[in-house]
Amino acid sequence: MVSKGMSATARCALPLLIAVSAAPAAAREMLQCPERLRIAEAQLQSPDVPADVRVDLAAAPPMRLFSSNVYSGPPREMAALVPSNEDARRPGDAGVSVWRFDAPDPHGLYLVCGYGPDGRVQVSRRVGDVARCEAKPLRPSSADPVAGTLFVCE
Repeated sequence: MVSKGMSATARCALPLLIAVSAAPAAAREMLQCPERLRIAEAQLQSPDVPADVRVDLAAAPPMRLFSSNVYSGPPREMAALVPSNEDARRPGDAGVSVWRFDAPDPHGLYLVCGYGPDGRVQVSRRVGDVARCEAKPLRPSSADPVAGTLFVCE
């Protein structure tokens, strides 16, 4: 039953609007990890000092990108996933890593960039339920001076 107050255009557009909103959207999620990470300053927490004591990290030289990976669950749990194409890599594939997912991860998927010695400083982003993630190394060029890693998930 359609309301008499609705215009003809609205009556025609309504089924289309319902169909579009009901269809699952293939969201594209991205994270770019720069080759170098600068930290101006940061306040840290430590269980080794009283709660009212501040622990600060002073500005330091930029840290180099050490690693980039997809994790099952928060990075602190250290559950890095092996890329789906790990065994199929060949010389000349430019170091692209691909992860494929048949079902949603119960712990959530995280894109993680590790910086500094051993990658202990981590930058991460949780992504939604995606079927595929790709990490592509970015190399600087005259057209684009950016270097690092680009994650794209769909």
